[in-house]
Amino acid sequence: MTSAVNAFRARLEEAGLVPGEIIADGQLHRCATVTKPRSVNAAYIAHLDEPPSLWWLDWATGQGGTWTAKEERTLSPAERQALQARIEADRRARQEEEVKRHAEARDKARRILAEATECTAHPYLERKGVKPCPGLKIGTDGRLVVPLLGEDGKPVSLQFIAEDGGKLFLAGGRTKGGYFAIKGAAGPLYIAEGLATGLSILEATGQTVLCAFNAGNLEHVAALARQKYPDRELVLCADDDHGTDGNPGLSKATAAALSVGASLAVPSFKEPAGRTDFNDLHQAEGLDVVRAQLAAAAKPEAVPVSAKNRKSTGSALGNSFSLRDSGVFFMEVDKDGNPEWHWVCSPLRILARTRNADGQAWGHLLEVLDPEGHAHRWAMPASLMAGSGDAYRAELLSLGLGIAPGLKGKQRLDLFFSTAKVDGFARCVDRIGWQGNAFVLPDSVYGEQAGELIVPQGIPSENPFRQKGSLEEWREHVGRVCAGNSRLVLAVCTALAAPLLEPLGQESGGLHMVGGSSLGKTTALRVAGSVCGGGPGGFIKQWRATDNGLESIAAAHCDALLCLDEMGQAGSKVVSEVAYMLANGQGKGRASRDGQARKVHTWRLLFLSTGEITLADKVAEDGRGRAKAGQAVRVVDIPADAGAGLGLFEALHGCESADLFARQLKEASANYYGTPLRAFLQALAADRDTLTRQGREIMHTFETDNCPEGADGQVRRVCGRFALVAAAGELGVSLGVLPWPAGEASKAAATCFKAWVEQRGGTGAAEVTAGLEQVRRFFQAHGAARFEDLDSEEHRAVVNRAGYRRRENGEAVFLVFPEVFRQEVCASCNHKMLAGELVRRGLIEAQHPHQTRKLRNPAGRFYVVRAAILSGDGGDSGDTLEPQRFELSPVVGKPSGDSGDTRPPDAPSLASVPSVPSDELTEWGRREASNTNDVPSVPSVPNENSISATIRPNTAPGCEPLPDRVTI
Repeated sequence: MTSAVNAFRARLEEAGLVPGEIIADGQLHRCATVTKPRSVNAAYIAHLDEPPSLWWLDWATGQGGTWTAKEERTLSPAERQALQARIEADRRARQEEEVKRHAEARDKARRILAEATECTAHPYLERKGVKPCPGLKIGTDGRLVVPLLGEDGKPVSLQFIAEDGGKLFLAGGRTKGGYFAIKGAAGPLYIAEGLATGLSILEATGQTVLCAFNAGNLEHVAALARQKYPDRELVLCADDDHGTDGNPGLSKATAAALSVGASLAVPSFKEPAGRTDFNDLHQAEGLDVVRAQLAAAAKPEAVPVSAKNRKSTGSALGNSFSLRDSGVFFMEVDKDGNPEWHWVCSPLRILARTRNADGQAWGHLLEVLDPEGHAHRWAMPASLMAGSGDAYRAELLSLGLGIAPGLKGKQRLDLFFSTAKVDGFARCVDRIGWQGNAFVLPDSVYGEQAGELIVPQGIPSENPFRQKGSLEEWREHVGRVCAGNSRLVLAVCTALAAPLLEPLGQESGGLHMVGGSSLGKTTALRVAGSVCGGGPGGFIKQWRATDNGLESIAAAHCDALLCLDEMGQAGSKVVSEVAYMLANGQGKGRASRDGQARKVHTWRLLFLSTGEITLADKVAEDGRGRAKAGQAVRVVDIPADAGAGLGLFEALHGCESADLFARQLKEASANYYGTPLRAFLQALAADRDTLTRQGREIMHTFETDNCPEGADGQVRRVCGRFALVAAAGELGVSLGVLPWPAGEASKAAATCFKAWVEQRGGTGAAEVTAGLEQVRRFFQAHGAARFEDLDSEEHRAVVNRAGYRRRENGEAVFLVFPEVFRQEVCASCNHKMLAGELVRRGLIEAQHPHQTRKLRNPAGRFYVVRAAILSGDGGDSGDTLEPQRFELSPVVGKPSGDSGDTRPPDAPSLASVPSVPSDELTEWGRREASNTNDVPSVPSVPNENSISATIRPNTAPGCEPLPDRVTI
């Protein structure tokens, strides 16, 4: 029983009926329709006896049908006989009931007419702008009474029309074939639906008009007219019900005209909204227009096309689609030439044909109206229609489109797209950001590209660029309190700087706020993100991802800010690769299934990052890598601590504590977001050239004021990034986006740039500074153990020798084997670059044009390195080596023959190995001094073979503070 009732419901709903609870008792039950959910314009009869069967009818459209649980060919003879008997019994019962009701209604109609008065005026007619005609009555309740006449010209029923236009038929009365005659001249006979329409036609033409009262009755009245007037010209006057599913007014009038060989007149409006019939045309444009359009009536085609919908698609097979405000309908012409409308989907418009910049990847720009009345646009790739088409239907369903069930519903929707004829074109883009002079976001486009519509296609459906609150609310609750806080101002300006990368010709890169926990780093990230968007999921992304995952995220933030929180969560290898990838603006190259190169993700962006350690420390964390200078330029480390004792903050704007200030910023950025970026983009797209010129001027001024003379190219590149951020902030202030005084953004950018320079250790090249530190550490660690002392009379074995040491002109020098210098001293560095810098600083004595010297004793070429390398002395490049200074004490020993390091007491001291504390670090010191575990330890004899040194400061890793002088 349940399956049969469910089947009944499915068939009724497919037919556009709203049955409510199904009552399968073999009786007639009235119900509503989809188009008129508050009416009872339809009915059904359902039987549960085997086989279950159903009959239904929509009186408004005249469409109905029957259904049985088994197709006729599968019924047994007994079942077929029972079904036919049931159908016949139902038909007889309906006929008997109908005859009885019609007779009762006919008698009642005549009594009402007898009591009614002639109509000389009525508010309804006055509102419609027409005059009454003979035959109209006024009922005792004040309603207008219109008689429905039968074949014999006598009343069979009545229609009641209230002052407000509400219409009701007499209960039980017969409407089929009933008409009201508005008598005029004996020329063409016009047939229309409503009374007001008929009266307007009479006033326009002076000819007789028959009113059929509804669209479903037009064909019956037309047949009666043709029977009475076989040679008279008949004109069917349609209502263009373009706002009603299936347009019953037009389709039924067309069918009626075709059935009797009549002409068809369809009203055409300059402003069709809310207007459907010739009375509407009369009131809107006058009787002359009505007269002209009626005179233009012509024999209809087999498939009608509404005046409003002349751009509807169609095929040569006699099929047609009707695009209505309430949905898409498909028309089929039955074997008798009558049109049948089928619902395809809820409101759906094809706005344009789409393609990419190469004229490929074609598709449709669609607008879907969801059940709540919200419009959604989607650029649907035509490739999704390949195969079953489930992919595109799934996306449409997710947007709120209703689609007719069943295989036919799917096929009709496929046919709708395949046969659609659309005049407009649009350019599709697969990423956000600048496309020519237009800036694309997932849900909007700012500016135009040569007047062409640009729409996103293939952009991830997740939209982080959401909005909440107004720009003024963001300015008051978020932007205003950032003033006076250099790191917060920098974060906000970075968000606006990203869209300026392309106009100003700047490279991608990142700013990394580094510092301990609870300084306010994530708060700064939230504030920056609130400039661009927020909402569910927020605007902040996490470093904890694969490089492939971050590649996709970067592509979705092209020409925009990318916020990455907590670098420490990611692996060292990922961070190292991503630092280059994000700044280089290009993902990995990949191959498709057939071996062809796939399209590589590209982007331009600025990213703002946070972490407790620097990029260099993170890359070196696992001991397998070392940060390159290029990475340090692409990802700029900025100390998060502003130095005011408030963590990242410097001004709390009345808050009692930095913690409370951070919590207020967190709450505000969650309630107000997304509006500053859109306001900035709108202004930038509207006057791009002027703002670009102003931005360049601000950048030039910033670099002139803040970049030191003689600074390395790396420093200049970083200064240029801070200049870009400053320019974005100053432009934002001038455009009213940011609520700060002029100069606030430049001041904050300059403060953070200087903090970076100080943390970096100078304005020289980063790789030079790091390389010099590496060279110094090598000689500090191995200066005594791996270099044979040529001035000593004692010749001890040197394990893993790196070269020699001796005195020249009263100063100790190291003679380094070239291969050792390249492979060990300058490991992972450019040895020529480092040697050149050491020569320039006077720390290597070279023979021009070589960086080495050719010696006779010992014979060969060596890198001659001065011992000044140990203290960082020599040269003046602006780089600070932060030297650890050692004051070397003489090395003394016992006379020859004793164990240990024997040398004459008055032998000159050349030892330059820093001493370390005794006890627990003694063994560490021996290992460092020898650089091998194979050299035996030598017992220390105080004042005879010990090494003594003064250390300022203590540099042994993990040591407690040491005394100024220790002895090993």
